[in-house]
Amino acid sequence: MLEVSPTAPAGDIKAAYKRKIRKYHPDKVAGLGPEFIAIAEAKAQEINRAYQQACADRSITDSPP
Repeated sequence: MLEVSPTAPAGDIKAAYKRKIRKYHPDKVAGLGPEFIAIAEAKAQEINRAYQQACADRSITDSPP
Protein backbone atom coordinates (compact mmCIF):
# COMPACT_ATOMS: atom_id res chain seq x y z
CA MET A 1 0.00 0.00 0.00
CA LEU A 2 2.77 2.46 0.88
CA GLU A 3 4.90 1.27 -2.01
CA VAL A 4 8.17 1.07 -0.08
CA SER A 5 10.66 -1.77 0.05
CA PRO A 6 10.49 -4.22 2.95
CA THR A 7 13.81 -2.82 4.19
CA ALA A 8 12.93 0.86 3.80
CA PRO A 9 14.17 3.14 6.57
CA ALA A 10 11.78 5.07 8.82
CA GLY A 11 12.20 8.30 6.83
CA ASP A 12 11.13 6.62 3.59
CA ILE A 13 8.10 5.06 5.27
CA LYS A 14 7.03 8.39 6.71
CA ALA A 15 7.48 10.15 3.35
CA ALA A 16 5.45 7.46 1.57
CA TYR A 17 2.71 7.75 4.19
CA LYS A 18 2.53 11.53 3.81
CA ARG A 19 2.44 11.27 0.02
CA LYS A 20 -0.40 8.71 0.07
CA ILE A 21 -2.50 10.36 2.79
CA ARG A 22 -2.26 13.72 1.02
CA LYS A 23 -3.66 12.09 -2.10
CA TYR A 24 -6.50 10.18 -0.43
CA HIS A 25 -7.44 12.30 2.59
CA PRO A 26 -11.25 12.65 2.99
CA ASP A 27 -10.99 16.44 3.28
CA LYS A 28 -9.79 16.59 -0.34
CA VAL A 29 -13.14 15.26 -1.57
CA ALA A 30 -15.44 16.91 0.97
CA GLY A 31 -17.37 18.78 -1.72
CA LEU A 32 -17.85 15.82 -4.05
CA GLY A 33 -20.55 13.96 -2.18
CA PRO A 34 -20.94 11.26 0.43
CA GLU A 35 -19.94 8.35 -1.81
CA PHE A 36 -16.53 9.92 -2.52
CA ILE A 37 -16.04 10.76 1.15
CA ALA A 38 -16.76 7.15 2.11
CA ILE A 39 -14.21 5.87 -0.42
CA ALA A 40 -11.60 8.38 0.76
CA GLU A 41 -12.21 7.46 4.42
CA ALA A 42 -11.76 3.76 3.65
CA LYS A 43 -8.57 4.46 1.70
CA ALA A 44 -7.20 6.69 4.49
CA GLN A 45 -7.87 3.94 7.04
CA GLU A 46 -6.08 1.44 4.81
CA ILE A 47 -3.09 3.80 4.50
CA ASN A 48 -3.01 4.31 8.28
CA ARG A 49 -3.06 0.55 8.87
CA ALA A 50 -0.26 0.05 6.34
CA TYR A 51 1.84 2.73 8.06
CA GLN A 52 1.24 1.22 11.49
CA GLN A 53 2.12 -2.25 10.19
CA ALA A 54 5.29 -1.01 8.48
CA CYS A 55 6.35 0.70 11.71
CA ALA A 56 5.55 -2.40 13.78
CA ASP A 57 7.51 -4.62 11.37
CA ARG A 58 10.56 -2.41 11.86
CA SER A 59 10.03 -1.70 15.57
CA ILE A 60 9.54 2.00 14.86
CA THR A 61 7.63 3.68 17.67
CA ASP A 62 5.88 6.49 15.86
CA SER A 63 2.32 7.49 15.26
CA PRO A 64 1.20 8.77 11.85
CA PRO A 65 2.67 12.20 11.17
